[in-house]
This record gives sequence, structure tokens and C-alpha cells, in this order.
Amino acid sequence: MVCEDKERLQDFVIELVDNGWLIKSNKSYKFHQILKEFVFDNYLPLFEEVEIQVDYFSGLVEDSGDILLAVENRDNIVYLESLARISSKFWIDNEKVGTFLSNFGNTIYFLGIYKRAEYFLSKALTIRLKLLGRNHPYTVTSYTNLATLYESRGRYKRAEVLYCRALEVKEKILGKEHIYTATSYNNLGELYSLKGEYDKAEPLLFKALNIREKILGEKHLDTALSYNGLAEIYRLIGEYHRAKEFYEKTLTIYQNILGEKHPYTATSYNNLALLYYAIGEYTQTEPLFIKALDIKKSLLGEEHSDIAPLYNNLASLYKLQGDYPKAEPLYQKALKIREEVLGREHPSTAISYNSLAGLYESMGKVQDAETLYQKALRINEKSLGEKHPNTAFFCSNLASFYRSMGENEKAKPFYLKALKIREEVLGREHPDTATSYNNLAIFYNGEKDFESAYRYMKKAVDVWSIVLPENHPDLLEAKEGLDSIKKTIII
Repeated sequence: MVCEDKERLQDFVIELVDNGWLIKSNKSYKFHQILKEFVFDNYLPLFEEVEIQVDYFSGLVEDSGDILLAVENRDNIVYLESLARISSKFWIDNEKVGTFLSNFGNTIYFLGIYKRAEYFLSKALTIRLKLLGRNHPYTVTSYTNLATLYESRGRYKRAEVLYCRALEVKEKILGKEHIYTATSYNNLGELYSLKGEYDKAEPLLFKALNIREKILGEKHLDTALSYNGLAEIYRLIGEYHRAKEFYEKTLTIYQNILGEKHPYTATSYNNLALLYYAIGEYTQTEPLFIKALDIKKSLLGEEHSDIAPLYNNLASLYKLQGDYPKAEPLYQKALKIREEVLGREHPSTAISYNSLAGLYESMGKVQDAETLYQKALRINEKSLGEKHPNTAFFCSNLASFYRSMGENEKAKPFYLKALKIREEVLGREHPDTATSYNNLAIFYNGEKDFESAYRYMKKAVDVWSIVLPENHPDLLEAKEGLDSIKKTIII
């Protein structure tokens, strides 16, 4: 009887395949889309019929903050996605579904599947708000998860609202010295750092660090996150000695706890490389960039959004060294990932447009360069605002491009705009502000306005003498320029 049943089933399956209702795929079968939708719309399962699967898969991705766990579950995504779609549509009144959708959303977020992650994390938040209320710990977790996703996609205003909401609840219920409150201080501080609001970011990051060192100690992973956040700020505001101290602390913790083959360790290598790049120690920069890239590619694959900045950073080093054939394909890889994963209007995509523009300018492809410079600036002004440090950077690059093309009337307003932003946002003693002084000095020297050229070059030398090593090429070149202008004035 069993044999007869099996034969009848095989005949039935063959008939369905012949009629197009089943599609053979490797060693299994897939429903035709019409049949799939018919079953889905007319024969809805009860929650009790899939509760076991919800519990199992929730447990499978329970530690949804672990990027390596997400990578391990990459092959399960097709099953998780199916269960998540069904769950999110029919059982909004069950918190088990909220937990599953939250865990699954975080898992695919770490895999770089941002649009789907946003959908499921939003569903989880909706369920938790309805069932648990605004102040429940699970709801607060959903605020933070969704805010983190918005932050990664460049939607900083939405991220700030949710981070602030999470912090408000934690301060009210747990108090300002609780370890979970420290996480919210750190999240909000890192967001402000991304926005270029360093005066807001630094005190929040120090709050988080003080709590974590007191409760967890100096060698905990969460403490390392605080060290890294502060290091980023100090690198960006030009306090390189302090940045190096915190970067090295971060790297030591990650190496000791997570080992070499972990994404966080790779990020630390990349950050330290960026610091060496900023202070002109290029021989130490390349091996760190390559090490970071190799680790992340081996863990996440070559198309993950976390790989794009590593390609871009290594390409920038090769461009600086004049190795354009090595630089261009890396820039293109970074741009392709960012356009596909983040979209064409994302601030990180603007960085790729700007980087590629600089390369094309160096290669003499001036029309392509101008188009990309303008596109990068437009996106950045739209997404981050007209007073963001990146906006100043893009203005400065566009100005230098126009000056090199002999279009000084176009160049001057962009140089002045970049300087104004940097003086207001970064201060007069920041290395990037010194770059603007240097650029204007070169511009006025070309215009035969030697007094203005001398004044700005003197400012550049004064700042760089404080923040850069004495053998840094920018400082040495600026000193030579200052002497040359001075001789011209005396003559």
C-alpha cells in the first residue's frame, strides 16, 4: 500500500510538472507563482501550525547582533524569508512573531539586504508598540535596531529620532548610569560624529566610555566600541595622537577576544590605516588596508556593503602613489556596490563619485571628472546639509578642478565656501581647515595677489606645524611655498 501511494504521488508530481504547476529545481520542486498565490490567499495556516518553526528559527538567529552568525545563516535566508513574510502578514497580535521578525531583520541587515531588513524591523516595531507599549525593553530594542539601519542608509534624521526615543526610555527606567543606557549614549554619539556634529558627539561617547569602564572594565568588547568611536572623532578633528591611542586600544581588545579573522578586527585595521594615511605614513597604510580587505572578503563576500569603503580607501592610496591602473577598478567596485546596495543618493555613494572624479581628473578625463564632482556635491548637500565636513571637502575638490582648468572665477566661490564650512564646523586649527588656507594661498598666488597668498599660506603652515609630523609632505611643501611667496613680495 505504501509503495502504491508512493507511485501515485510520483505520477501526480509528474502530471503537475507536465502541466506547468510545478517547476523542477535541482533535486526539489517549486510551486508555479499562480499556484503559490492561490494557496497563500485561500489556505492560510494557523499560527499553531507554524509556531514550532517560528520558535526554531528565532533561536537560530537569536543573537542577531553577531555578524558572523548572520553569515553562517546565509543559506537559511530563503526559508527564514518565507516564514517572515507569512508571519508579518497574519499574526500581528503575537509577540513571538515580533521577536522572530526583529531577529530576522537584524540578520539580513548584517548581510547587507537593507530594504528587506527595514520592512521586517518596521513590522517588529509595530507589533511591539501595539502589544507591549512604548516603554517596554523589547520596543526599545526595536527603536535601536531600526535607527541603526536608518543610520547605515544615510537617513540620519530618522535615526536620531529613534535613538533619542530609546535613550529617553532607558534614562527614565534604568537610570543614567546603567550599562544599557551607555549603549544609547554611544549610538547617539556615533550618529552625531557621522553628521559632523563633533561637539555633540564627544561628550556622549565619553559618557558611554566612563560607564563601560566602570562596570565592564577596560578590556570588554563594548568598551572597545567606545574607544573606537572616540578615535574616529579625534582622527576627523585632527587630534592624531589621541586617535592613535584609542585605535590601538580597540585593536588590542578585538585581537585578544575575537581573533584576527573577525569583521571588527578588520575594521580596526582599516581605521588605523586611515590614521596613517592622514599623517602621511603611507608605507604602514597599504598592508593594513589589504589585511582589512582580505579578512572582510573572506567572511562577507565581495559584494557586501562593508567591502565598498575598503576598496575605496585602497584605491585612494594607489591614486596618491600615481598607480592609476590599480586604483580605477577598485574605485569602480566600490561604486558598483554602493549604487546597488545603498542607492545613488546615499552619502557614501557620493564619496565614490567624488573619488572617481579625482582619479579621472588626474587621468585627463575632465568632462567625466566635472560631472562626478558636481553629482557628489549635490547628493551630499541634499543628504547631509550645506555645513557638513564632506560638503566642504567636495566644494574644495570642485574648486581645485576648476582652478586646474584655468576657470578661476568658478573656483573661487567654492574655495571660500569650503573654508567657511571648515572654520565654522571644524575650527581654525583643524588640518582640513589648513588645507583650505593652503588652497586659497595657491589660488591667490596664481592671481598675483601675493599678500593674500602669503597670509593664507602662513595660516596653513601654522596649523600643520601643530597637527602634522614635521616630515609630512603637505607641511614641507607649504613651507617651501611660504618662502617662495615671501621672496616674491620682497622682490
